Amino acid sequence: MLTKPYGTTGVRLGAIGFGGMRFSNPTDTAASADLVRYAHSQGIDYFDTAPAYCDDRSEGIVGAALGSLPRGSFFVSTKSAQRDGARLRAELERSLERLRVDRIDFFHVWCLMSLEDWQARLAKGAIDAARRAQQDGLVRHLVCSSHMPGDEIATVLATDTFVGVTLGYNAINFPYRAAAVRTAERSAG
Repeated sequence: MLTKPYGTTGVRLGAIGFGGMRFSNPTDTAASADLVRYAHSQGIDYFDTAPAYCDDRSEGIVGAALGSLPRGSFFVSTKSAQRDGARLRAELERSLERLRVDRIDFFHVWCLMSLEDWQARLAKGAIDAARRAQQDGLVRHLVCSSHMPGDEIATVLATDTFVGVTLGYNAINFPYRAAAVRTAERSAG
């Protein structure tokens, strides 16, 4: 599998990851977990999920698969959109249990929609809670996901809170997100 460095984290990830947003039959945990294990057997090492995916079943599916794999053979990513710090921490702890891991490799502050949303997460403690979770060893790398315009995402990235960002960037919207990509690139050095 071709690998790429993830910014300045020192982590090299496979160029193809596994997204847990859609399983064909999420009520069949065993069959869905077999798909995750098969992807791993083919060299996939990055597994992304979230509490709400697949009617709140995705983390359990991914955890059923990853729980049987050597911990050093994969990276797991999940998310929280909670603004309140205590709620973010509770959701993170539930994610850890469901994923059957003691640490989330890439924890996303999920779905930042505006600078006002960012400010609310700061004010209500979500960002401090995410930082504490990292200090407590429950999170390896803090990242974010966003649907904001590129200049607004760039403003958030300039705070140096996150080591990465997940955003939609394609042939149609690239001018809309270009400032964010440039900022992320500069941060990665």
